[in-house]
Formats: sequence, C-alpha cells, structure tokens
Amino acid sequence: MDSDNVMEYVDNKGLAHRLNLPHYPKVVAALDEGIRQNADISSISNLIGKDPAMSQMVLKIINSPLFGMRSKITSVNHAVSLIGADKVRILVLTPKLQDALLLQTDVSEFLWRRSVMNALCASKLTTIVEGIDRDDAYTAGMFQNSGSMILHKNFNNYEQVFTSACEKAKPVHVEELEHYGTSNILIASSFAKKWTLPLVVATTLLIQGETDYSEISDKNVRGLNAVLTLSNFLVNEVLNEHKEKYIWHFCGNCSSALDELVVQEALFVELGEEIKADLNDELNDLESIH
Repeated sequence: MDSDNVMEYVDNKGLAHRLNLPHYPKVVAALDEGIRQNADISSISNLIGKDPAMSQMVLKIINSPLFGMRSKITSVNHAVSLIGADKVRILVLTPKLQDALLLQTDVSEFLWRRSVMNALCASKLTTIVEGIDRDDAYTAGMFQNSGSMILHKNFNNYEQVFTSACEKAKPVHVEELEHYGTSNILIASSFAKKWTLPLVVATTLLIQGETDYSEISDKNVRGLNAVLTLSNFLVNEVLNEHKEKYIWHFCGNCSSALDELVVQEALFVELGEEIKADLNDELNDLESIH
C-alpha cells in the first residue's frame, strides 16, 4: 500500500469513531509548540520536569544499555542538551502511551513489555542498516502493539480472544477480525495518525508483517517493516527463554527482511546476541517500566 494513501484508507475505516482512541497528550502538544518556537533547553526541560513520573521514565529509558549512552544521564536538562528536544519528545511518548493504554491485566502487561523491548531492539538494529531513522524505528516498535492494547480497553473479552490466538498459534489480528471485524493493525495505524506520528511509521504499522516486499512501493516503509520483523524475532526469543505465559505467533520472515536491508546474516546474529544479552540483563527493569 502506498504511503500517500494510508491516511485516507484509515479514515475510511472510521475506527476513530467506533473505538475510544486516547487523545494526544497535552504535554507532548506543548513540547511540539516549544520545539516549533525554538524554545531553549531550560524551557523544554522545565516543561518535562513538571511531571516527576514522566521525567523518571525518560531517564530510565535513555539510560538503558540498549539506548547506547556512554555515561549515565542524570537529569532531563542533561538529556535535552545531549540528544536534543526532538529525541527527548519521542521518549516522552513512552510514559504517555503507558498512561493511555496500560491495564492491570496479564495480557496488557505482556503487550506493554513487548512494546518497550521492541522499541529498544528496533532502534538498536538501525546501527547496522542504512537509511532507517533510529527515532522512527523506536517509535514504530513502541506503537506496534498499541492496537491490541486499545482493543483490550474497549472489549471486556479481549484477554480471552488474545489468549485463544496464542494457544492456537494463530496470528492475533486474524482472531481479532473474526471477533470484532477489525484488527490491531488497522487500529494502530489510525492511532498513529491521531498522535501525529511520522507518516512512514503510520504506514509501516498498517502493513506490519508483510513478507512480500515487492508489494510495498515506499523504500523507507519496506526498510522499517524489515527492521520490525527482525526486532520481533529477537524479542520472541528472549521472552520465550523466560517462559512467558503468552507465545506470540511470529509471522515475519527474517531472510526476506535481511535481504531487503542488505544485511549479512552473520552480522545480524552477532548484533542479535548482543541485544538479547542486554534484554536478558535488563528484563526485570523493563518489566518495572509499566
């Protein structure tokens, strides 16, 4: 599907009118305005600092080994001065997404855990590929499961539907279509539009899992989709090693993804082992991010 048509397609589905999609966070909107007005570092930091929990979450994420910082970031002001307001804004989306979507259920917490791990994995994978923006990879990974979490908030029986798909090794979106007439894939893309994510992210979320890259005309979408495929594979391996209650049916094709990204398998395996080691070391900390 062409990226030029994705927003029209999502709007035509009318998902925003049928489901309760969370509103765009006011603090992120204020950050957007500050960035547009070229606000100084102190102003941006003060805006984030008004929410201690959000500030703590931003620092926790940026100090994760998978984020690649050489030294510990100890303040939001330090973070903004080091990586810039645009990148900090992306980190702010994480706690706000948590506030908007997380429920105190096993399925919701599993989906959130996957989201955080996918975001970190996807961003790390961009270090071995050309032309894929690291921020887009992080955001796509973080929002990939948002559609499932929104369905969970809207339908009381979603936990049973999700569990059934996992037990039958069936793609979750197929089970969702049978029960609700829509799927997490469509909803995630619609949600991405509402939260003004980059078009390449919204488009990738809409075609996530596509294995025939010749069907995707946009090169950037093909690349981001391939990165998400590899990220999902690595996250699955880590979670399965930890004997997760839910077994996610993996629909991607790593060989096709590596071919699309022009990455040698040996290089992916080497970096993958490094990422998995980091995730294993940090899994308890990642679980505490919900």
